[in-house]
Amino acid sequence: MARAVARILSLGKLDVRIWARRAEAIEEVMREVPSLVAAKSAAEAADGASVIFFAVPASALPFVAAAYGDAARGDHVVIHAVRGVGPGFQLPHQMIRERTCVRKIGVLGGPLLAPDLESGRPLAVVLASPFDFGQPAS
Repeated sequence: MARAVARILSLGKLDVRIWARRAEAIEEVMREVPSLVAAKSAAEAADGASVIFFAVPASALPFVAAAYGDAARGDHVVIHAVRGVGPGFQLPHQMIRERTCVRKIGVLGGPLLAPDLESGRPLAVVLASPFDFGQPAS
């Protein structure tokens, strides 16, 4: 999912940085989407960003959110494409809130499958959140 989202974002001529726990994962995505900038840490990936995407398995989200936590800012918007739940049936937004100061969280939903995104197949995608992303967080 991270590769598919990164590819779509890079089409918009945006500065898209990617970080992963494993260097091999970054290398794989960079081969397919060479316009991305590889970050050495979650903090480096978040530096100067206003929107952060999490596209990881639910089991990895606690670690990834904690790694990003020190670099998180209250004005960041976090959008996740995480399926499933974490330990103790924690939902993705709960795991993010528990490990960061971010409060503006949205979820990317569908039916949404990475192969469909990667192939450019037309699909309907929903970004759901209780927040107005145009207003500062309180």
